[in-house]
Amino acid sequence: MNTYEVVLSKSYSVRIKAINEDDAKRYSEFFTGDILEMQGK
Repeated sequence: MNTYEVVLSKSYSVRIKAINEDDAKRYSEFFTGDILEMQGK
């Protein structure tokens, strides 16, 4: 039997207080910044 490494993730719906939509997107990227790193594995 072979062994495989997989990455598991979850999706969350959150509310972010921000002055405008661009700031809200920037704030969300702070918390999701490691997602691209996970895809490269």
